[in-house]
Amino acid sequence: MYRQTCYKCLRPQKECLCETMKPFHSREKFVILMHPKEYRKGINTGRLAKRLMTNCELFIGPDFSENQRITEIIEAHRDNCYILFPGPQASNLSSMSRSKTSNESAVFFILDATWSMAKKMLKTNPFLQELNQVQFQPKFQSRYAIRKQPEAHCLSTIETVFTILEQFNDAEESEHLQCLDLLDRMVQRQINYEQKT
Repeated sequence: MYRQTCYKCLRPQKECLCETMKPFHSREKFVILMHPKEYRKGINTGRLAKRLMTNCELFIGPDFSENQRITEIIEAHRDNCYILFPGPQASNLSSMSRSKTSNESAVFFILDATWSMAKKMLKTNPFLQELNQVQFQPKFQSRYAIRKQPEAHCLSTIETVFTILEQFNDAEESEHLQCLDLLDRMVQRQINYEQKT
């Protein structure tokens, strides 16, 4: 039986969320580095973030040391590049303000992988270790109910993006609220699908 598929995401239209997306441009730029194993998961949220934001770039692979585009991004924003990674060298996101990056948009690198894979990716790519490390304490528990989080404070990639945008955007700039709305719709669709099977 022929199934109509979305020409954007190539998923069956009943599973597609593209029509509900309203892509927006945030002042902050995001670079998502996704592990190949994560890419193969149909319910990955990094791809949702990429589709939702016009200034988000996504790269797949464990080793990005020879990726020319990533090198260009870092060279162009050297002093304003940050990588989300907890540790003793990491600054707290809440200590950063929009005025701190007023002269240039901040660029946030996010490792989209399991915790163990993310640590390996950081080790495999020494240039990432040279970036300013930041971390944050989530103000809410993950709504990504269809995937088990390793710790209560862990968030999905799109929730991480939302948290950063919430920090840097004014109250009247609410486009980033789509991040959580989109996640909720994806989670509910998956739950409905599993209940039917």
